[in-house]
Formats: sequence, structure tokens, C-alpha cells
Amino acid sequence: MPRRMRRGLREGDLRATLRFENTDSNMGLALAHRADNSDGIADFWKFFPTPIGLVTDDRGNQYSLSKQSPLGFARNANDWVVLRGGEMATHTFVFEGSSSGAPGSTFTVSMDLRVVTGPNERPDIARWSFVFTDVIP
Repeated sequence: MPRRMRRGLREGDLRATLRFENTDSNMGLALAHRADNSDGIADFWKFFPTPIGLVTDDRGNQYSLSKQSPLGFARNANDWVVLRGGEMATHTFVFEGSSSGAPGSTFTVSMDLRVVTGPNERPDIARWSFVFTDVIP
């Protein structure tokens, strides 16, 4: 769930800090960011991964996801964040603005993540789209 959204690194950018928590003590949870074109056969996306994410505000401004930390792109095992039951992790996402207008007062955040849940012997791998609405700075 979003913890906060505030002005970011340069004029027109936003930074969102999200906290992910595994509330199921019997299951594991692993997260990685989904890169654009990573569902195809070709592996060219691994060399220059492009994150999938967008923020819109109540004034119609749009901001594209440009950076995330420390969440990786599932290129290898080190890119995944693994949460056991009761564990949580905080990640920061930077969205670049395409408008020079004033930012709005509420935001909608959407992004695609790769999520693995379940016991170690039979994990369920899925692509999830997250949407957070009415986020207030």
C-alpha cells in the first residue's frame, strides 16, 4: 500500500515509496518488476529493461516509471525480493513527468510486477497489475 508520494528528483518528477508485506505466515512471496516486452521469446529486454508503470493525477498530468529501487527485473535470482510470512520491504519508484504544469493533489499509481506465491515445491508465478487510487501526498 502506498506510504507517501512526494515531489521527486527533478522538476516534474514524482517519487513513490511503497511498502509490501506478506501477511500469510504459511506462504512465501517473491516480487520482481516486469519489464516491457519481457513476456516474449526474445531476451533483448534483459540488456535494456524498461519498467512498466504510470502515474496520473487529478489535473490530467502523466508520469512514466523511470527508476525503482531495490526491486529488480527478474533477470536472475538476485533481482527478486523474497518475503517470508510477516516480513515487509519498502521500495522507491521514480516517475518522470511529461508536463510542466502544476501537479495535482491526488494520484493514481499503476505498475506491473512479477509475483511468486506458494510453498517452495509448487510456486504460482503470475503477472499482477497494481493500481492505487486517490493517493494523497
